[in-house]
Amino acid sequence: MGNELDRPMGRTDREIETLAALMALGGNLDASRLRQGGQSSGDLEVEHGWDPDDCSKSMKVLENGKVVERSALSVLLPTTDAVRGKKGYRMGTHIWEIHWPVDQRGSNAVVGVSTYGSPLKHIGYSSLVGSNDESVGWDLSRNVLLYNDCIMRRYPDGKSHNTFKAPEVITVILNMTLGTISFKGGGERYDDGVALSGLKKIGKPLCPTISATKDGCKVRIRYMGDRERVSPQPSPRSSIPTFTTFTGYKFNSKSGSEIMITNGGLTAGRKRPLQEYKNGVVLTAQPLQPGRMFEVQIDKKIAKSAATGSLEIGVTTNNPNELDFPNIMTECTEGKTWMYSGSTLVENGEERCEMGTDMDALKLGDKVGLMLTINGNVKFYINGEPLKLGIKGPPGTLYAVVDVYGQTTQVTIQNVPSVASQVFPTTPQAKAAKPDEPTSTPTSSARSSQLTFHRKCGKNITLQNDNRTAERNKFTEVADEAIVFSSRPLKPNELFEITIDRSVNKWDGHLKLGVINPPLELVSGLSTEHNAAGKWYWTASRVVHKGDSIKKLEYSLNDLKDGSKVGVMRKLDGSLHFFFNGRDLGVAATDLPQTVHGVVDVYGDTVQVSMSGSEADDASSGVSPQREAQVKTESDVHTLLDKVKETVDLMRNKRSSIIGLVGSAIVHNLNVVYNANRNKQLRQALGDFLADIGAGKVIVEYLQFLRESGIQDDTTWQTYDALHNACLNYTDASLKLATELGKAGIVLLFVEDLNKFKENYVKGKKSYDILLSALSILHNCVKASEVRHMLLKSDVVNAIKPYTLVNNDDLLIMISLLTLSYIADSGQRHLIQANEDSIGFIVKHLKEAVNEPTTHQSKGFHAYEIATGLAQLAGHPSNRKLIVNKGAVQWLTQLMKIGSDTEIECAANAIWSLTSADSLDSVKRTPELLKTVLALEGSRNESVKAAAKRINIKFQAGMMQQMPSGMPGGMKIECDYQKSCKLFLKSLDIPETYFSSKYDLCYCTSCHAERKDTLYYTRGKPPRDYGLPIGWCRFSFKLPPKAEPLKADAEWHRAYHGTKKESIHKVLQTGELLIPGDVALGGKKLAEEEGHFNDKRKPEGFDTKRIFVSPSIRYSGHEAYATPSKYKEERSGKDYKAKVAIQVLIRPESYSVGQQTIGATSEIDPKFSNQEIEWSTKERGATILYGLLIKLEEEIE
Repeated sequence: MGNELDRPMGRTDREIETLAALMALGGNLDASRLRQGGQSSGDLEVEHGWDPDDCSKSMKVLENGKVVERSALSVLLPTTDAVRGKKGYRMGTHIWEIHWPVDQRGSNAVVGVSTYGSPLKHIGYSSLVGSNDESVGWDLSRNVLLYNDCIMRRYPDGKSHNTFKAPEVITVILNMTLGTISFKGGGERYDDGVALSGLKKIGKPLCPTISATKDGCKVRIRYMGDRERVSPQPSPRSSIPTFTTFTGYKFNSKSGSEIMITNGGLTAGRKRPLQEYKNGVVLTAQPLQPGRMFEVQIDKKIAKSAATGSLEIGVTTNNPNELDFPNIMTECTEGKTWMYSGSTLVENGEERCEMGTDMDALKLGDKVGLMLTINGNVKFYINGEPLKLGIKGPPGTLYAVVDVYGQTTQVTIQNVPSVASQVFPTTPQAKAAKPDEPTSTPTSSARSSQLTFHRKCGKNITLQNDNRTAERNKFTEVADEAIVFSSRPLKPNELFEITIDRSVNKWDGHLKLGVINPPLELVSGLSTEHNAAGKWYWTASRVVHKGDSIKKLEYSLNDLKDGSKVGVMRKLDGSLHFFFNGRDLGVAATDLPQTVHGVVDVYGDTVQVSMSGSEADDASSGVSPQREAQVKTESDVHTLLDKVKETVDLMRNKRSSIIGLVGSAIVHNLNVVYNANRNKQLRQALGDFLADIGAGKVIVEYLQFLRESGIQDDTTWQTYDALHNACLNYTDASLKLATELGKAGIVLLFVEDLNKFKENYVKGKKSYDILLSALSILHNCVKASEVRHMLLKSDVVNAIKPYTLVNNDDLLIMISLLTLSYIADSGQRHLIQANEDSIGFIVKHLKEAVNEPTTHQSKGFHAYEIATGLAQLAGHPSNRKLIVNKGAVQWLTQLMKIGSDTEIECAANAIWSLTSADSLDSVKRTPELLKTVLALEGSRNESVKAAAKRINIKFQAGMMQQMPSGMPGGMKIECDYQKSCKLFLKSLDIPETYFSSKYDLCYCTSCHAERKDTLYYTRGKPPRDYGLPIGWCRFSFKLPPKAEPLKADAEWHRAYHGTKKESIHKVLQTGELLIPGDVALGGKKLAEEEGHFNDKRKPEGFDTKRIFVSPSIRYSGHEAYATPSKYKEERSGKDYKAKVAIQVLIRPESYSVGQQTIGATSEIDPKFSNQEIEWSTKERGATILYGLLIKLEEEIE
């Protein structure tokens, strides 16, 4: 939805002829190219190869650009990395080969094209190329075409997408004349040669691009030719100076440990100026541009008595992202560095010459700068005056470096305009300038080109931050007369975007955004009372013109949160587009006047907005604006973690005078960051970090402090509300934080709120917001298994139950029922009984989530969460009937057709739970259900296949029960799978004295379904879930004598431990699981398995000397733990892949819970988050062997 690229449904004769000619070129391009200007194949391959300056830091370009290799830089933070070619193509037809070995592709291998502005790094594993509106790609691992983070279609047609593997050599044909991309492999052209069309709508040069996740993969590019010999556009990041696209210097986010970068990268200051005078080194993010002055102004200084020395400035060949920052830059020995320190020029620690002016004498407001001249020299400037001495011809790429040292504690970059006029003189002053001198200071016209808010604004508006921030005065008293305009008309394709800095929950309505054509003095607001012909605006979810709604948008401005971004743009073709968090919502209107201003009404609940930046969609550069809150590099992560820690430290100071400061920090350092970064791994990492630094206890204590301070006060309420939002966001991302908050007492805090407001809350008031966020946070916390027993102890069930009644708000009802469904065990099903309307609300939100094309969410709930909740609610018979009658199966079926593997499995499990004797006919009549189930039985995903098979078995069993007497239906068929597993067990030659056949069970899908068993059980004290070993066969061990006095069978938890068949004898001889380093019977010392973490290869802080188990057989049964072996059954002659695992009892409180360590990119088990699927203990004797599990998978040629 909203994607402009499409698959061509029909082609003109000319297109078909052109494509046929392109395909014919494929085998003989080198010869034709040599006739086109005489360039050799090798020269062209280098010229059009991978760009070492336009790739992720994890990508290493080799062989002059012909090969790129990916290497992992962080074990704890998995990444996806991309590289672009050196050339960007705007016209003509260009063809290249990608050589990518099949065994080096991993989970996400994408081949495609992108603009220069498309991101090159993503935290976590993803299909990066095709994840935004500036790239398209073919995901070779999933066989899908991608654009703007949407699957455009399966690809190629006519291939089995479950089994097809693209060949090692793939030919890419980019036709920028027609705007198409095509792929060819193994001599075969896919889909008549065209994969996607519409690329011309991107409007920017496109570069060959790949993104990869596989460590050590090597990908070769071989440029084969251009059909129309149109010169490609050079990359802005190539070695050629590009004066016209340079937008000014900024400081790099990676810097000395004491440096804090603010003001959009322009200001650098020491965090603790009085305590620490070193570690203040900071470099520019961009290399020095010839003829471009780099200049800083001294903003802050401290007394000479507090520190010695002052600001130092210079140049270095070190890349800021790779530099190991020294305490002071004059001590740097890496690369080449020249520093102007005091009155001396120092090269790599050696004094070279006296400069004549002492830097220590500079005062507040003084400016010091340097410039790389056109001749390749470096000149220094103080307050605009050049010094006589400089650096002659330093080699290589140079970065400016500033050491915010000693008495100087803060500086700000003063961006001086380009001296491109030295190369292309246009004015007398420029013509007269010498090559080594800068031009004059910026003119007022240059400054005015930056988009800000107009000084003319509504009477209740105060402008701040150089007119880039607009705040409504007296926001608790008035909601209107707060209109602001752009300072000038919008350029074609220029984005007028604002960020919601601050909002309240007091008024009816939110901001309005649009464009306007009449003179500003004629307009006083954006209300529908002013139906000017030259006004278009977005209010709620409607676009309004002349008082009429002309379009409905998929997002409502009434749902905005702090940190959200909304924008408007008049395109070159006169069309109007609105944007939500960077996403283009499509054409909202056409034929707009050529001159329009951006306009915002800071209305209602919106209190403050800031200009996010304006960016003309400049096709010459194709560079997208950087979003300050977005995290794109590892240095960004470190900077962000510092801010998060500072925010938590602020909350430790419970002083009324700084409540507003704390609230602002929570909004900007937690909530804005969460909304700006949708990456799940990053959000989880931030939540985990909060838990690791003890934020759980700090947050609960600060919430209590705010309540005691009185949330009637506006500032206190806004901070309280912001902290609730932070808890809601990060507990959704991090079960570790949810667990820590639960242990710290947040449950008891919220139980008080639930009991206090259950009869007197009012929607739209503070009481409703408190209830909504409290229930939502509890819902997130209850997903953490360690928190569930806390909820039962705190009587949270009785506190939540009143909110399930139909006279409550439908959102409160849904959250309450879904939360209770997690808590209630088999003996508490009465707690989750709901009425018809309540079930109807939940099904309605399921429908909305399934139909939401990008996130599959409704009101913050994922479709798979709602499906799982419905499955749990189906445990009550009356609920089951209501859920089916309300049409849930229709939307669950739809989710099985379009969802991810996790969503498909959750939906299938819900249908399985809903299917009973009294609902069978209704369920089976659901359109497309049977067809979908049968299709999924052929899935490559084993869990999805088993879930579909369970449904089918239930359908068949129900049909058997409905047959007339005398028909074969209740006959027990002996399980052949169990027989095969017994034969394999016999081949292991394990003495029978270890076993007790009393609890032997086959868990194949058929046997499990026949027993009408559930998928998960709860055992132990406190209760803990574990998954049944579906697909395995269990052979029970005799329990040791210690099990009975320890009450292990009744009170210990169940878990699994994957191993290899050769280890079973040793484990049984020892009688328990051992820790690496232990000496087993016979004298053999245990060591970590090959490929597993060990003392030489492990994440920082990870302890390998532990016993590792899991409540999920899917995790313990992974081949990383349960090493497969080949087994040929003599009885049938069949070949099997055999795996073994051990089911154990593990003592509660002896183990810690952690996240998966096998590099999984999706949820392993829908019941257990990847964040809590691995248990480990250092306690010997804390495990008791319970049963041997065997799994056989037939190998078919």
